[in-house]
Amino acid sequence: MKEESRLEKLKEQTNNKVKINGLYNFENDDADVKVSIIIPIYNVEKYLEECLDSAINQTLKEIEIICVNDGSTDGSLEILKQYASNDKRVKIIDKDNAGYGHTMNIGIDMARGEYIGIIESDDFVKNTMMEELYCLAKENNLDIVKGDFYRFVNENGNNRVFYTKLSEKNAVYNRVINLKMENELCLFSNTWSGIYRKNFLYDYGIRHNETPGASYQDNGFWFLTTLYANSIMYVDKAFYYNRRDNENSSVYSKGKVFTINNEYKYIYDFVTAEGTEYEGAYDWMFQKKFDAYIFNYRRIDKAFKKEFILYLSREFSNDLTNSPMSYQRLSVQKRHDVEEIINSPISYYERTKNDENYSYIAEEDTLNNVVNIVFICDSGYVVPTAVAIKSLLLSKDNDSIYNIIVVSRGLSDEQIRYLNFKKQGVSESFILIDDHANKREITPYGVSDSALLKFKLSSLLPKLSKVLYIDGDVIIKKDLRDLYMTELGRNYAGVVRDIPQTLYENQIFGIEFGTDYFNSGVMLLNLEQIRKDNCENKLIQERNKSKSRLMDQDIYNKVFKEKVVQMPIKYNTLYVNLIRSKGKYQIGKINDLYGTKYTSIEDIRKDSAIIHYCSSDKPWKYYDTPMADEWIYIYSLFNDNEHRIVRSSLYDVSNKLPKCNSVINIDRSKEQIAVTFFLRRDNYDEIATNIQTITALNISADFIILYDNGLFIDKSYFNNKEIIYINISKLIAKDTEYLSDPQQQLPNNYYRMILPELLFDYGHIVVIDGAYLKDNNLYEIVQSVEIEEICAAWVRTEKLVTFWESPFMIIDAKKFVMENVKGTFWKIYNGNYRPGGSISKAINKYSIYLGSHIINIPKVSKDISDDLIDIINKTNNTNKELIRKLEFKEKEIRRLEYELLSTRTSFSCRLGLFLTALPRKIFKRG
Repeated sequence: MKEESRLEKLKEQTNNKVKINGLYNFENDDADVKVSIIIPIYNVEKYLEECLDSAINQTLKEIEIICVNDGSTDGSLEILKQYASNDKRVKIIDKDNAGYGHTMNIGIDMARGEYIGIIESDDFVKNTMMEELYCLAKENNLDIVKGDFYRFVNENGNNRVFYTKLSEKNAVYNRVINLKMENELCLFSNTWSGIYRKNFLYDYGIRHNETPGASYQDNGFWFLTTLYANSIMYVDKAFYYNRRDNENSSVYSKGKVFTINNEYKYIYDFVTAEGTEYEGAYDWMFQKKFDAYIFNYRRIDKAFKKEFILYLSREFSNDLTNSPMSYQRLSVQKRHDVEEIINSPISYYERTKNDENYSYIAEEDTLNNVVNIVFICDSGYVVPTAVAIKSLLLSKDNDSIYNIIVVSRGLSDEQIRYLNFKKQGVSESFILIDDHANKREITPYGVSDSALLKFKLSSLLPKLSKVLYIDGDVIIKKDLRDLYMTELGRNYAGVVRDIPQTLYENQIFGIEFGTDYFNSGVMLLNLEQIRKDNCENKLIQERNKSKSRLMDQDIYNKVFKEKVVQMPIKYNTLYVNLIRSKGKYQIGKINDLYGTKYTSIEDIRKDSAIIHYCSSDKPWKYYDTPMADEWIYIYSLFNDNEHRIVRSSLYDVSNKLPKCNSVINIDRSKEQIAVTFFLRRDNYDEIATNIQTITALNISADFIILYDNGLFIDKSYFNNKEIIYINISKLIAKDTEYLSDPQQQLPNNYYRMILPELLFDYGHIVVIDGAYLKDNNLYEIVQSVEIEEICAAWVRTEKLVTFWESPFMIIDAKKFVMENVKGTFWKIYNGNYRPGGSISKAINKYSIYLGSHIINIPKVSKDISDDLIDIINKTNNTNKELIRKLEFKEKEIRRLEYELLSTRTSFSCRLGLFLTALPRKIFKRG
C-alpha cells in the first residue's frame, strides 16, 4: 500500500497541475453519498445531455455526479451549468485542459462517495446501474463490481448495439473472486462498466496516468485495480452503453503512436515499486500488453507502422530476456507473432501493414468476403433464433466474414446475451426497437408483427447496400458466401419459389402469382435498389390495405413482383412441407421447376444449405417434426440449461390421430431419471412388475411407456396415473426418411436411437426391455456406471454382444445428442449402403463401431449384471392370457370401425346428410 503522505503529495501535484477555473455545487454538504459518478468532459455537447440524463435518473438517489470539464471549447460547460442549477447533486469542476488521466484523478480526489462510478461523456447507462451494483458491492463486501456492456453506434435514430462480455469464461461471473488466487485473467480492459470502493483506491494509491491527451490512460487504472483488488464480482448483465460512432473519440485517433507504450511503462513501474502478492502479474502484463500493442499497431496511420514494429521488436526482446515464462503463456499463434516481430520485424511489417481493426461503424460493404446477415427476433423467438445463429457459425468457412445483425423488439439483457455468440470472423450486433412503437399482433399463421420490421430494413441499415434476411426458424448447413454473391442487378431480391405454391394443383393462397410466388423466409435483399425505388413505403402502404393471412409474404410478392431473381431450392428448403405432402407431387416436377437432378427427398436434404421449418410443425414444439433431430442437435451444443423447451407430439394437434399425454415437465432442481419401456402385446406383465419394483424403492424417476401406432393400450393394467404414454410412430416415420432404400424398414428396437432426442432434458435414460429388475436402488445403479465421458452403458449377457440388443441400458441423453451419435450412424450407413443390405445388421455393426470409436461403451461387470437383471421367459401363461384378451379387443375395435365406415359411405347416410344441409344452402344463396 502507498504511504498516506506520498498519496497526499500525488493529490497535491494533480490539484496544482493546471488552473481550476471554478467549482459548482461543492458547497453542498451531502450527508450520505453512496456512489460518486465521475464524468470526464471535453467537447462533447452533441452527446452530453443523453449522458447526464442517464446519471441524474438513477434509481439510487444517494449519489453525486462530478462533471470535470477539461477545458472544453464548445457548449459543454453551458449544458453542465444548466443541469447543475436544476439538480444540486450535479457538481462541476471547470479546469484548463490537461488530459484524460488528470481529469479522472481530480474528480476521484474530490469525490465523497463510498464507491466510485465512471461514465464517459459520450456514453450513457441504464437507470438501475448504480443501485444494482452498489447493492451487490455492499452485500458481498466488494472492492470492485462490474457488468457486461454494449458497444453501440446510432444509425438513423436507432442504436445498433454489440453485446460485449467481460469474459468468455462463464465461471468468472456472479461470484466473488480474487485474481491473485485464481487464473481467471482474460477480462475486458474497461474502467467504466462498474464501481470501485474509494478506500480501496486510496489504500493502494491507484490513479490514472496523467499523460497528455485521452489515449489508453484507462489501461493502467484497469490493470492495477484488477491486480490489487481482494474481492471482485463480474455480473452477466449489461448496464453500460459505450459509443463507437463519435468521430472525435480517441479510439479513432491515428496519430498517437507510442502512448500505449508509455501506459505499460507506467504499469510496470508501479508494480515494480509497490510489489504484488500475485506471482503471475508480469506474465499477465505481457499478455495484455501484446494484445494492446497489436490493437494499436492496426489502428495507427500506415506512415508510422514500420517505426512502431521496430520499437516492439526491441521491447519484446527485452521482456523475454527478463521474463521468458511470460512468452510461454501466450497462445501458439501469438508466440509465432512475437518470434517474427523479434527476429524478422520487417517481414512482419510487410505481411501485416494493411491489417486494420474491425470497425464497429458499419462499413462492411467495402470488403468482398463479408456476408451481411439479418435476423428479426422478439421475446417469443429467442431460442429458435439462437439455434439458427449457432448453426450459421458452425457451417461458416474460415475465410468468410459474417456480419450478423439481429433486429430485436422487447428483448431483455439476458435474452440478448443468450443470442450472442463469439467466433473468429464474426461480428454480431443488435438493433433495439422500442417495444411500444407498434401494437403487437398475431396473424392466423402465428406470426407476430415483429416480422413486419423486415419492411424497414433499408432504413434500419442505411450503410449497407445488400443483406441476406433469414427467418429464425431455420438451421443453416453450409457457408452462405456463394448465396450472398448472387448478382441481383436492379432486382429487389434473390428469392426461392415457395414449394406448396408451385407443386399443388389447388393452391391455398397467392394463386395470382403462379409459379413465381416466393417464400419470404430467406431473401437476399438489394437495399440500395429498394431505397432508390422507395419500396419501403410501398410495402407499408400495401400492408395497411391488405387482408392477407400471410401478412409479410404476400406483400413482398405484390411489391417485388417481376423484380426478383429466383435462386436454387437448396437456399430455402421447406423440408417439412416436402415430407408432409410427398404424396401430392413427383420429384420430377421439382427438378423441372428448379433445374435440379434430384432422385429423392433425401437428395434434397443432403444438398440443402438452409432448412426452413416454415410450417406450424416447429421442432422446438414437436419432437416428431421432420428433421427435429438436427435442430435439437444444434440446440444441445450451447443451451447449457439456460432455457428449457417442452415438446409434444404432432399426434396431439391432429384431429385424425389419437392424443397422447406426451408433454414432459422436467424438474431441474435435481437430476431426474427417465425409466422407459417399449410396449408390445407380450410384455405387459414385465413392465407392470418393474414399475411396481421401482415405485416401492421410492426412486425419483418418471415412467415412460413408448408404443407404436395400431396397438391398443390397456392403461388400467398398470394402475399408475403418473405414467407418460408416448406414441412414437411419427418419430419412427421421421427417421425412415434417412433410408436410402424406401423398401427398407427400421427394426423394432430402433426406438433406442431416438430416445435421447425425445427425452433430451433428462439427466439419464434407463431402458428396460426384456428383463425383470431386482430389488436394487436404481439411482445407485445409474451412478455406479461411470458414463460421465461417454454416451451410454449397457448390460452384456452371454448371448447379447451389443448395446442395441441389451435388456438394460443407461443413456446420457445430452451427450448422446451432442456427440451426434444417430447422425454419425446414418452418415456411415448411407455412405456404405448396398442394395439388399439389412439395416438391422448395419445397426448391430454400428453398435460395435460405437463401442470402439465413438462413445467407448464399457463392459459392466458380471456381478452387477447378475444382480441387476433376470432374463425371463416371455411366453409364460400370464402373458399368453393377456395377449388373447388384447387381440379380442383389437378385433372388436376393427369391427366397429368397419361398421362405422360402412354406415358413413352408404347411400341412405349420404342422402340424409344432403337433405339435412339443403335448407342451409338455400338460405346462404338467398
